[in-house]
Amino acid sequence: MTHKGTWARRRCQRAAWLATISAAVLLALGAGRQAHAAADEDDASLYFGAFWGVAVHTGLVLRADGGPDEAPGPLLGVSARLATLLSLLDAELSLRTARYGARDRAGSEVDVARYSVALDVHLHPLFMAHLQNDNFAFWRGALYVSIGAGLEVLSSDAPGIDELHAAFGWHLGAGTDIPLGDVTHGWGLWLGLSYRYGFLGADSGVPGLGDFDEHTVLVSLGYRNNDIRFARFPRP
Repeated sequence: MTHKGTWARRRCQRAAWLATISAAVLLALGAGRQAHAAADEDDASLYFGAFWGVAVHTGLVLRADGGPDEAPGPLLGVSARLATLLSLLDAELSLRTARYGARDRAGSEVDVARYSVALDVHLHPLFMAHLQNDNFAFWRGALYVSIGAGLEVLSSDAPGIDELHAAFGWHLGAGTDIPLGDVTHGWGLWLGLSYRYGFLGADSGVPGLGDFDEHTVLVSLGYRNNDIRFARFPRP
């Protein structure tokens, strides 16, 4: 056989090999698409750390540098929350109001009302636990530390003072969310527990009352919908 014939045969063999590989790849892609389409509806409702949700909050607020006669006051709020795959990005927008008693420079009691609009980002160190399909793993994956900032509006009820004062504050916190029942089929209810320390210096209009750093303990009840289409993927 001539050199030219050997070269032609090898060329045909390479072409056949490439055609075989291409056919295998196309078949695999087709099978994958069919499997994904068949499981699409199920995957849309499974929980893997991605969700949109709303929650109601209640809790207690205590001024960090308050005197011994200052007591914690009640807090109420609502929030909307969005988290992507494995909760790698988890953001919450909240509206909250609180009321408590403080003391001015003369030791007189001042009724303080707080209104806030804040954005928090939650970071989940155990985010990989979301891949396990049980509530204990979901709870571990839901553990978070957070940082946030927002607009704070103060109203101090003292003799001769009836004004609103606005300022920007920020806060650090930590918490977790506990699944209530089966949350793997489209939606679920979650119980939230959290703590945060807020930093705020603001003009309250009351002499000697301008430090509003606070301890906040929160309990929340939230509804989460698992169907975040841009962040889902087939569960392993």
